[in-house]
Formats: sequence, C-alpha cells, structure tokens
Amino acid sequence: MRSERSLDHFVVSVRDLTRAEACYRRLGFHVLPRMQHIDIGSSNHVIQFETSYIELVGELEQSLPALRERMMPRFAAGEGLSIVSLSSDDLEGDHTAMSQSGLTPAPIINARRKITMPDGSEHETDSSCFYVWRDGREYLSLFYSHHGRPRTIFTPEYYSAHSNGALGVDQLVLVSDEVSADREAFVTYFGAAPVCDEQERLVFFGARGDVTELLSPRVARSRFPELDLADPLPLAGFPVALRVRVRSLERLRAMLEREQVALRADMHSIVVPPSEANGVVLVFAEGEVGNVTS
Repeated sequence: MRSERSLDHFVVSVRDLTRAEACYRRLGFHVLPRMQHIDIGSSNHVIQFETSYIELVGELEQSLPALRERMMPRFAAGEGLSIVSLSSDDLEGDHTAMSQSGLTPAPIINARRKITMPDGSEHETDSSCFYVWRDGREYLSLFYSHHGRPRTIFTPEYYSAHSNGALGVDQLVLVSDEVSADREAFVTYFGAAPVCDEQERLVFFGARGDVTELLSPRVARSRFPELDLADPLPLAGFPVALRVRVRSLERLRAMLEREQVALRADMHSIVVPPSEANGVVLVFAEGEVGNVTS
C-alpha cells in the first residue's frame, strides 16, 4: 500500500558549506548559490529536482537554539544526512493529527529564504515546516513541509540543469540500531503500514513512487560496504543513502571517471561512497523517478 505522503527534501548537515558545494558540483549537480534561512538562521545550498530537493545545510551553530540543540549532535557520526521531510498539503491539519497520534510536534516555523530566479529577479520562498522529534532517536525522525510558492522551490531551469543527468531522488535508506523500535512512529509519519515488515528491514512506499527503507546495521553494511558504521552506532540511527535517478549511467560514469570520483558500478547502478558526498552514499540508477521496487 502506498502512503499518501511523499519524500519532499533531504537535509545534509555539513561543517563547511563551501567544500560541500564543491563536492556536489564535482558530482555533476547544479548547486544553487548560498542562501540563508531568514527566520531559522542556518545557511544552505540547494540541489533542486522536479518534486524534491537535496539541501546542504551549514552554519548550524547560528540556527534557532531549539533546532541547534537537536541538529548539532548528528556530527557525532560525522557529516551526512540528518533529517528528512515529507510533503504536506495541510500543515496545520497534519500538526493537529501528529499531536493526536501521541507524537509531539514542535511549533510550525517559517523556513523562508531569498532566492534569485533564472531571469535575475529576487524572490522569497514561502516554505513552512514542523519537526516531530523523537527523543534519543532524533535522526530517525521525519518532519513535514509545505511550499506556498512551489515555483521558487522546484524551478524547471534549475532542476533540468544537472550535467550528470539527474532527474530526482526516489529512495531514502536509514540505519537503525533497533528497526522494530521505529515501526510505530514511521507508520504514523507515513499514515500507512510498511510494504515489507521484517525484523531487520522496513519498507514504505510514498505517493510519488518513492521508497523509504529502515535497515539494521548488519543489513546496511552488507548492502553498502562503503559505509563505515561503528559498532555500536554512535547514535541510535540516521539516514545514510539516497537513490538518484539519472538519464544515462554510461554518460554519468564517464563524467565521474573524468573527475576521478571513487565509485562502485554494476549493470544497474553506480554507487558513490560517503567520502565523495559529505557522508552520503549516493546510488545512481537509470530511469524515471518513482520506479517503485522493494
């Protein structure tokens, strides 16, 4: 069963935004210039796709105190994916529903930032969100976002400009020290039961054909030998990998090899290790976004 939810954006916490921008440009992504969250305080570089985006976030020490306290401990496991947003069409209604579910949503906040559009005009995004932190399992928490001006978030001239042929992200993988402990919360987040419900693996299908997996450390290490996961994990768990759909694996491989990017390749995918992508395992696969597979 597909959830009515879909993956919206993926926050990568980095210590050096300039270095992170260079890393993702080297991988062939079109990275927007540095922006600042006007109300939150942190800065970012955004990589847009048609229905989602990757957000490289830095200067977290300058963010709102409540957010800073939640976000900074992620660096105990190094740079990398920290929190992930689901899309919302009714942020206030979802906030009420989360409160009634037994989870404890934080207040709705404005995530607006100024952005220069392709024609050179300056606009401001109209994005709001709320977090649903789980104490002790902060990076196994999801949050909700709504974009009142989607043209400033999903801009065709920007999301079609990736030299690596990237079309979008359609799979998220998280590692958890106890997968069963996260089941109930993720069912609540997605509003649907997992399509795969095993002791060491949960899989949820999103509305746009996206896939979210929670894996035990054992399964994660087997699938991604590039991961250097401590035993025990330094945190209860966190997101570790994204699947990015591209137009052509052959062209992507040629580009990455020219850039001397470390990679692992087979007939179906190219895997870029965390050392090349600020702590994120990037799995590139050919084809359209939303080709659901478990």
